[in-house]
Amino acid sequence: MLTASFKKRESFNCLMFIIVYCFIGVLNGILFDVLMTFLQLTSSEIAGSFPTFLGAAAFISAGLMFAVTKIGYKKIMLFGAITAALSLSLIIFSNEIFIKSAGVLLLITGMTLFDVIIAPFLSSYTNSSNKNFYFTAAFYTSVIGSLFGTFTGGPLIVSFFSAKLNISYEAANVLTKSIASLSDFQKGVYIEAHKKVLMLFILVLIFSMVPIFFIKETKQDYCGTTERNKTKFNFKAVCSKYALLFLLYVVICKIAVSLIVPYVSIYLGTLGINRASVSIIMTTQYFAILVFMPFAPLFIKKFGQINMLAWFCLAAVPFMLLIGNGGIPGISTVAVISTSLFFRSGLINATSPVFSSLPMELVEKEYRPAYSSILFIAQGISQTITGIFAKKLLFKTNSGYSKAYFIAGILFALAQVILIINFTKVYGKPRKIVYDYNR
Repeated sequence: MLTASFKKRESFNCLMFIIVYCFIGVLNGILFDVLMTFLQLTSSEIAGSFPTFLGAAAFISAGLMFAVTKIGYKKIMLFGAITAALSLSLIIFSNEIFIKSAGVLLLITGMTLFDVIIAPFLSSYTNSSNKNFYFTAAFYTSVIGSLFGTFTGGPLIVSFFSAKLNISYEAANVLTKSIASLSDFQKGVYIEAHKKVLMLFILVLIFSMVPIFFIKETKQDYCGTTERNKTKFNFKAVCSKYALLFLLYVVICKIAVSLIVPYVSIYLGTLGINRASVSIIMTTQYFAILVFMPFAPLFIKKFGQINMLAWFCLAAVPFMLLIGNGGIPGISTVAVISTSLFFRSGLINATSPVFSSLPMELVEKEYRPAYSSILFIAQGISQTITGIFAKKLLFKTNSGYSKAYFIAGILFALAQVILIINFTKVYGKPRKIVYDYNR
């Protein structure tokens, strides 16, 4: 039975987390747009190794999650927000490659902590009757934040750039179409414009800390009080058949995502699309998520969570191939790429609530933080290997960014086949699960 006080805290804590996750969404929008192009301009070797940083950050964040049963989610989230704010300052103001690299790693680690936390945190305050609502709400508001971050990033850069050069916005926008043709002075001004935008978003990280302080947490929320918590950690509890199969599924999907998502803005630039247009095109991805995600609960209810997850991802594969092809001959490149990114992003990201909540059904409550950590450690290793492969082999030439989409499409298709064959029968339909929060 759920106590009345827990029910009140359930709604309040979920609401506070959703607000925090919205702020983190804003930073994610900046991370894969403004920060990526800033690093490409100032430290191309760091930009080229971005999946490696993503992987290492996932590994570190996952390791920190093992501390949840000792100190709780609240302190971990505060640590993540503070770390991200300080590290973004290092990236902006340091010219040393080592310090800037450390800053990038710490920034991604601080933000990744919230991605690791979301599944066990929300699962601690929800059950089968409301989990889809809260998970969808969290991801939806995060997307709104990302939409804001991405949409404002590019235009703000061009505005600062044009103001410093004392030229019109339109003229500055044209200059950003070919960075290689900028003079040294213009390139310096362009870099400074990026710095100003990044400084503005340090404030976002500071604001994100406020709702964290209001979260009302008790020890029972994150580790329970059963006798099992008084015994040694049981690895068998997180190594069941389905837990391991889902781990394999996550690894394959993460390799595919790591090949394309961090490089969208760079790839669009190789196609000759100007800077402001790149930001607008990337913004369409977030609009797509806002369009598709509200329909996720309806599809889950009608077809089951496994079918929804697998078939939405499979439907996105043809659009990956179109993006990799650079469009369709005879049709506007911008139109084809924008449309393809819209459907690829909308279809795949609409599955995020299921992708995050499903693994929490595979293990007991007290093992959820640990299993979430294991998943992210595996993703970290995958991203690190992918980053090395991308830097050393795939992205030696611009054509590598195109090939990445074909590789990712094949991997995504393979992952969905594994999911359908192994999970449909047992987890294909929503199961009525009620957790005892008074254990």
